Amino acid sequence: MTITRDIIEIDESKCDGCGKCLGGCAEGALALIDGKVRLVSDNYCDGLGACRDQCPTGALKIVQRPAPAFTGQVPALASWPIQLSLVSPTSSAFDNEVLVLAADCSAFVGRSFRELFLGEGRPLLIACPRLDDFEENLRALTQILENNPGVSEIRLPLMSVPCCGGLGRLAAEAARDAKRTGLKMRTWIVSLDGDIQEEVIR
Repeated sequence: MTITRDIIEIDESKCDGCGKCLGGCAEGALALIDGKVRLVSDNYCDGLGACRDQCPTGALKIVQRPAPAFTGQVPALASWPIQLSLVSPTSSAFDNEVLVLAADCSAFVGRSFRELFLGEGRPLLIACPRLDDFEENLRALTQILENNPGVSEIRLPLMSVPCCGGLGRLAAEAARDAKRTGLKMRTWIVSLDGDIQEEVIR
């Protein structure tokens, strides 16, 4: 339900990306994306403005506008287990248009990881391209794509370290082996500071 209520507004021209406001938002409504703070979802913002008090540049203010009611709900996991090598490729959890394949570390480092990637019941898989067995993970992901033709997009939150590029290669090879030529790949790069630096659409 949409109502007119108090909600945060961000002036990107004033935001320097320091991230201090994130500590003031207990609801996880804010995230650093491409060096700027963004409101992840209207319904996560309670409109009280605790984040505003943490901003040294005055980039945040409270406005009244139509928005969904505040729920404060952070997306839950759609399935378990989430380790790629342990999941069942026929699980009903993969009956979703979007599959999230994340580097192990990205969920620990990336600010507001859940809010950005796990909404709308998206299933999560995690893998480490450096430590895991590549061929085993390739077989598992290929079977998931073969058994779930409704998956049209893979989202890849990766760390900004060289070894994470292997996860993109894993997804590309699994799509090829599963003969999923139209599958979209979207990649987010998470810095060691937790900022999401860029998005690349293949």
